[in-house]
Amino acid sequence: MRTLGAVLLRRLFANNFEEFWPQVPAEIQNGVKEQVLILVQEENNPAVRKKICDAVAELARNLIGMHKIIYTWILKV
Repeated sequence: MRTLGAVLLRRLFANNFEEFWPQVPAEIQNGVKEQVLILVQEENNPAVRKKICDAVAELARNLIGMHKIIYTWILKV
């Protein structure tokens, strides 16, 4: 069940990130980031930990992409 949860979270980050993440309050965003990192550290099952890492990587990829777009836009202004 935890494996499925991690896979679905990664898919959400991969496919719908720009639609839902900006609408999530900053406090919740920070909580999600903290909790997924804690999950990576505390998960004992290697297969589940890998799926959680995949979700973390997708979150990081999207956050870096968002920041690059914002900084590029600011520099052009």
